[in-house]
Amino acid sequence: PNVKWSERLEGATKIYGVLVLMTDSFYDLLSPPVQKLCRKVDKIKVPDSKTPIDLFTYDTKAFHLDDTEMKFLAEDGNSFWESFPPINTEAWRRQFEKALIPYFKGQWDVAKELMEECLKDHPNDQPGKHVLATMAEHNFVSPASWKGYRETEDI
Repeated sequence: PNVKWSERLEGATKIYGVLVLMTDSFYDLLSPPVQKLCRKVDKIKVPDSKTPIDLFTYDTKAFHLDDTEMKFLAEDGNSFWESFPPINTEAWRRQFEKALIPYFKGQWDVAKELMEECLKDHPNDQPGKHVLATMAEHNFVSPASWKGYRETEDI
């Protein structure tokens, strides 16, 4: 099952337009300071899973691990998190998470407004656009079958 999830997450990075995508199980293993550098982007349920799974990302610029960028591995170098800091602020990540709350609750009119506010600061944010597109498929009204997560087979 772990290999299957690795393949799913790798493919889902393209759907969400992010470099890093992780499940809640992995996120929970991170230290609290590192968790603050990440953000939740969705809650999904796939056909062979009994429970929904929260998806998180770590927003960083694209990088290649050549010798000059590997300095965070040296004892006196910067940490990975210092070498590759998030491309957005903690305040913006919290604003994004606040926009997800009404999305999960099925209050899509409110979620739409809050997510559009987030996109004003980061207009190219693909996870935000993905959430808006999901809601737009239903004219920003959550379907009666909405359970607080997206059932999907494309991940």
